[in-house]
This record gives sequence, C-alpha cells and structure tokens, in this order.
Amino acid sequence: MILDTYFKDFLSNINLTKNQISRIKNAHETLRNRLKNDEELSKYIIDTFLQGSYKRATAIRPKNGEKSDVDIVVVLNLNKDEIEPNKIFNLFENFLEKYYEDYEFNNKSIRITLSDVDIDLVITLLDDFSTSFSKNFFNKNVITLMNENFNPKDYKKGYLYLPNTQENKWIKINPTAQIICTTSKNKKTNGIYIKVVKAIKWWQRLNYPDSHIKSYPLERLIFECCPNEIRNIGEGVLLTFKNMIKYEQKPYLKDFALETDVLENISYFEYSKFFSRAYEASEISKQAYLEEDGDESIKLWKELFGNKFDNSDTTKNSGFTKPNKKADVPSGRFA
Repeated sequence: MILDTYFKDFLSNINLTKNQISRIKNAHETLRNRLKNDEELSKYIIDTFLQGSYKRATAIRPKNGEKSDVDIVVVLNLNKDEIEPNKIFNLFENFLEKYYEDYEFNNKSIRITLSDVDIDLVITLLDDFSTSFSKNFFNKNVITLMNENFNPKDYKKGYLYLPNTQENKWIKINPTAQIICTTSKNKKTNGIYIKVVKAIKWWQRLNYPDSHIKSYPLERLIFECCPNEIRNIGEGVLLTFKNMIKYEQKPYLKDFALETDVLENISYFEYSKFFSRAYEASEISKQAYLEEDGDESIKLWKELFGNKFDNSDTTKNSGFTKPNKKADVPSGRFA
C-alpha cells in the first residue's frame, strides 16, 4: 500500500527540527562571519560555503543524546605548490584559540565542538587561479538550485584541493558536482528522491548503526540505485533496495566529476554485512508496498523504519488518515 500520509508524517518525524535548524544556522553564520572579519585570516579567504548533507537537504535528525553537525568549506587564495598540506591548519590556530574552546585537527578537517552543534571546518584551495570561483552558486539554497538547469560544464566551477595531513598531499574534490547531481536528480523525481535518501538513511541508522558506509557514500549508492521514474516514496524505497541488491560484490562507485571511489575505504567484509541487511530490507519493502491490508502494510514498513513511521500505539484511532490506496504493480517492475 502506498501510505502517502504515513510517509509524510514519518519524514516529519525524522527531519531536523526547527530548533536544530536554528542552532545549525546560528553556529555556521557566527563562524563564517568571524572568519570574514578576522584580521589575520580574511586576507587569505576567498569565500566560505556550506557542504555536506545539510547543504544537500538530505540531513536527518540526530539520535537522542547526539548533536547536529554541519560542514563549512573555506576557500583560500593560496597556491598548493607553495604550502604543504600538513601546515595549512596552522594558519587557523590563533583564530580557533580566540573563539573556540573545544576543537581538534583531524586528517582532512578541523572539528569544532559546541554545546549544541558540531562543525567540520574544511580548508581548501582553488585548483587553478584562472578558474572562476562562483560564490553565487555555493551560497544558493537547494530549493533555488532545483529550479536551475545544469550541464557537466558547471562542474568546473567547483574543483578544489583538500589537504590530507596524514599523507601530506593535496586531494582534488568537487563539492559542486555533489550539489548539482543531488538537486538535478531531485528535480527529475519531482522532489521524491531526497525523501527516499532520508528514509534509507534512517533505516541504516536504526538497523545498522555500526555501518562503515557513512552518510555520503550511502547517498551516492542511493543515487545510483534510485530510478528517476518513481511516483511515491514507498516505491522509491522499494526500487532503490531492489537495485542495491544487484551489487552483491562491492562496486566501484566513483564520485561525481572525479575518479575517486567513494567505497574505497569500505572492506569487502563490511560491504557484505551491508548487502545482507539491504537484501532483507528489499524483501520487507516489497511485501509492505504490495500488501493490500493497510494495518499489515504499516506493520511491515515499521519493521524497516521503527516507530518513527507510526508512533501511535495502534493504527486505529491514531490521528492518521486511514490508508486507502493500493499499490499497482507496473509490468516488469518487480522481478
């Protein structure tokens, strides 16, 4: 059964709350303003912008007791041939000491821990000083970007170099491509894709909390497996899992506009554990979608998504709209 009303309420239950969004907004705006006005750093900074699931609108509510997080990218006007990757963070020490009590240097970013939000500060350099850096692009929100048309040439706006401080080398990245591909896919699916991403992220958090396939690699896999022709969230979840289990062996899954394998650091053992859970989810989602009895369909979806899907004690008298739409089965769609 399609259960549009239940999926709408489920997403409301797993989306970031207004308070969480407000805290994230306050944290990133405060940091970015401090960087912009810092006497030492401002002369090096071209711009700052948001990255990660918060920027792509695929973030879900953190677990109880955990904090929201946000990624902030800083673009510097330095030449990568004139500064070593493992020295780049030194530029920010005085700034961090001045404004933040709890921070640490990681391999590729600086983690700033606040009382209610964690910030990953990502320091980058332009790949070429002749490249036109598009401030307007990076600072647009996802809703605005969804209404624009992109082509592969837009990728070249966003090539940056990221430091790998452990190996002391610069890594080429392209956050522009991630944003373009996510928003374009969402537009093709009439806004359903991002909802499917959130649902499957929640499924993994609930059923596979120790997964080594983190937020972005999982998103990239969902992107690969989610068809553009989906008509509702339940169908999107079902078909995405159905396509996932075609990859019994860990695939080579390159990042957008790069040759980097996003699953490179996932062992075959870890991937096999993920595959087993995805296989189970595929079977359950198929049963849930095709089940004609509303209460039984809800029960099956709750096996995947827990009480956030329906947090009432019973499906009757729950305040939810009684489901009344059967899922049709297009020919050849379900093998």
